[in-house]
Amino acid sequence: MLVNTLTVALVLSAASVFAQAPLVVNTPTDARQCENTLITISGGLGPYFLEIQRGNEVVESFQTGGTFIWNTNVPEGSQIVLQAIDADEHFVQSAAFVVQQGWARGGRVCGNVLDCV
Repeated sequence: MLVNTLTVALVLSAASVFAQAPLVVNTPTDARQCENTLITISGGLGPYFLEIQRGNEVVESFQTGGTFIWNTNVPEGSQIVLQAIDADEHFVQSAAFVVQQGWARGGRVCGNVLDCV
């Protein structure tokens, strides 16, 4: 009986070591044109590959750790979805979000993406 109990305990312990939390990418709540947007990815197995998508277009893609700062270089009103892919090729998408008007360098209202640089 003791052997069976130890075997079960060992199997459960090993399973918990190999279990991974589900892959998650956050949905930014305040993305603004020309301003930095914090993106976080957790779970799964890093490193991660992050795609920033507008419609069917991949705006940018990066290999990253769990935290990424994106210089939001798309026009206000753009609907964006983030897709994260982990090292095991699992993927997840954020909910869609809309980029709001931001401020360009020098305190001007950001009129176009060229103001962001």
